[in-house]
Amino acid sequence: MTLLTLPSAISSPHHSFFAPSSPHHSFFAPSSPHHSSLPLPALPIADVRAKHMNAEYAHALLALVDQRNAETLYRNILELKGFWLKIGQYLSCRSESLPAVYIKQLSKLQDAVPAKPEAEVRKVLEAELGGVVEDHFTEFSPESLACASIAQVHYARLSSALPSSGGRPRLQPAPGRPESSGNDAQKEMEVEVAVKVQHTGIAELMRQDMANMRIIFGWLESLGMGSNLDQIVQEYQKETSRELDFGNEAVNMARVAANMAAANIPIKVPKVIFEASTSSVLTMEFMEGVKITQADATLEELQDVAQQIVTSFAHQIFVDGFFNADPHPGNMLVHRDDTGKLVPVLLDFGLVKELPTVIRLSFAKMIWAAKTSDFSAMMDSFEEMGLKLGREDSNKDMQGIFFLLRETKPAAQAHSEFKQRAVERREAMQQNKQAKAEKKKLEAAQKKQNKKGKKSGGLEAYPSELIMFSRALLLLRGLCATLSVRVNFLDIFAEKAYVALQANAASPAPEQVLSPRRALWSTPPSKLSRAASGPPRSPGGDTAPDSPDTQLQLVVQQAAESIVSARPGQGLQARPWSPSPSPSPSPPGTCFWALRLELA
Repeated sequence: MTLLTLPSAISSPHHSFFAPSSPHHSFFAPSSPHHSSLPLPALPIADVRAKHMNAEYAHALLALVDQRNAETLYRNILELKGFWLKIGQYLSCRSESLPAVYIKQLSKLQDAVPAKPEAEVRKVLEAELGGVVEDHFTEFSPESLACASIAQVHYARLSSALPSSGGRPRLQPAPGRPESSGNDAQKEMEVEVAVKVQHTGIAELMRQDMANMRIIFGWLESLGMGSNLDQIVQEYQKETSRELDFGNEAVNMARVAANMAAANIPIKVPKVIFEASTSSVLTMEFMEGVKITQADATLEELQDVAQQIVTSFAHQIFVDGFFNADPHPGNMLVHRDDTGKLVPVLLDFGLVKELPTVIRLSFAKMIWAAKTSDFSAMMDSFEEMGLKLGREDSNKDMQGIFFLLRETKPAAQAHSEFKQRAVERREAMQQNKQAKAEKKKLEAAQKKQNKKGKKSGGLEAYPSELIMFSRALLLLRGLCATLSVRVNFLDIFAEKAYVALQANAASPAPEQVLSPRRALWSTPPSKLSRAASGPPRSPGGDTAPDSPDTQLQLVVQQAAESIVSARPGQGLQARPWSPSPSPSPSPPGTCFWALRLELA
């Protein structure tokens, strides 16, 4: 039981947890003013009590409650193991949205989970590789270097002559992949290796957790606390089954390493020793380094490393369409090269997502639309990727993208802004709910609108690829906040998105340009509405009611499809869309009235 221990001065009958104006009241029962320790209350009760305390003691109480809850959460996740460890790892990276005490506790789940006994590890190795451990490794450390949800990693030295597999399946380089992933490591006498050994029984535990998660999410949906939640479980279930096969991870590592080398991105990925790997054992090149959050480096060095990592992932997502969806600090090392420069090392490629070309380009189009404040292109990208939002407010959609891609800030500041954003969102949702209730009364006779059956906010449909894309983005943002560096995600992502779009740009046919323009002027509008109430706004959401740079951006829709976009400096543009080489035709800080014109 966690106890609230008070300093002796506070436990004195002449001191109170309440403001000095109420000296006869105590946080404890009046009959026991001298007690110095009592059980901590639950968080909701602590919140209520804190409102009646002076600021100093309220802060102390809530800090103790948060510490107790963080420790309890950590212990419970450790006990549950399996997929819950992955949830804990994800939460440990959300320093923008969780208090620091939770981040500190849950960060131990990234790579410091209590390891399995050496005897169990040896049993797996001998069953997978054949013979005894010493037949394969001249040295094998009994202590693990790292341990997480699916496996643990040990340092070893590879024997110069590997024994026969005894009929057991060994991994082979993927067709078309350079065999240097394993052979060169041996030819260059890189005998130091890291051996990743899968936990016994983890596959069955993961399957049980997925079944339990499906029940929990179904229950949440039945209570109206979300929609399409089962799609999330299905996506994780599919990707987790692949993650449990180290053969997939070996191929993923080789592929990402080749992609990074081709793009001249200074990222290190360990080479795989295929001859000493199986579906449950992955032997790879040992790379010197320390966990990125523990690096002895200046803020400027961490800034450079973070920029390199984010650039690497932007290239993986938008250019290659093949990215690591698990970029938490436990999967990243840094080491100094011969020149003393910090170089990032990416580990753990089990959870990797490949994007179909259509989805990859629609993601890129969405990012570039945000960079250029192109509402029409943003709406087109939503349609192309299959994203349907339960609202008709392009301005809020654009603001949401800007918020996700905003510049990162130190964790404490980011957390404060996140809480403020949450408050604003709750207030906006309440206002939106009230506005929709009034609108429903005024438009009750409009059967066409009622038949659409649109929901007030939330997602009606989304591509499954968006789940892993969002996961990677939020984990990267959490990493940057933890490192206290400022990284402009929109700029970095937009640069790579533009590269991807330019490589796949298509020239529109003449008739595709002319017909929507004729339709604009020949068809009377059935509806002309402002996308957001209030004064003009920038895409980021800032208002500028008296700005001389307030301009008009017109988006024309027909059957929910954007067909014409009129923007300052560009005139009318029609589909198909292609990226403009200029980030924005308007001066920085320009605000727009965002209008939507629907043709009958």
